[in-house]
Amino acid sequence: MRLRFPQDQYRGEVPCTEAQLATIFKDHDTNGDGKLSWSELDLAFRKLGSRWPWFRTVDGFRHADEDGNGFIDIETELKLLVAYAFKCNYIYKPAAGKV
Repeated sequence: MRLRFPQDQYRGEVPCTEAQLATIFKDHDTNGDGKLSWSELDLAFRKLGSRWPWFRTVDGFRHADEDGNGFIDIETELKLLVAYAFKCNYIYKPAAGKV
């Protein structure tokens, strides 16, 4: 009898590293202002494959927006956002043709 584990469904895909998460979030700073807005963070969680991107965005701001200004500053608050997202165990899915 073969035991099945939740990671079996991913067929070799691995959890995102903190560095990969940081890169994904930085890439979603589409206007280049050094901050993540609500919509930019929502798109980042969608890219990560979140089932509830709206909820993750709310929770991400709750964990990372230390100064309460409605933005996540990439220089000072990104590490908090990455720590939160890392606990969510997102799976790294390389783009087609990339390894």
